[in-house]
Amino acid sequence: MERIADRDFGFFHKYAFNTLRQVGANFELLASHLAWLNRKTFAQAEQQALKISEVAKSTQFQLARAVTRKKFEPLATALDPAADAWDLLMGDLALTLTQAREAA
Repeated sequence: MERIADRDFGFFHKYAFNTLRQVGANFELLASHLAWLNRKTFAQAEQQALKISEVAKSTQFQLARAVTRKKFEPLATALDPAADAWDLLMGDLALTLTQAREAA
């Protein structure tokens, strides 16, 4: 992050778009897809995908502040809630899909 802060702010926008914005958009798309498949069956997974999307969006703003202020400590744990949501999402999908396979 310190190297990003040393560059012009236009580089930050490219970086943010190709990382956090894409993560947020993709997990929001996953949530929509899970709801389309079956909102009741995938409700928990959908919520976790939305959580990852929300964390990515808020982290983008935290990153902008950190780069502007050159204070990077708050970023150390910024993505922890997304990592926790990922674990829950993958566990829930594995359980749901295993149960569906066994039922078939």
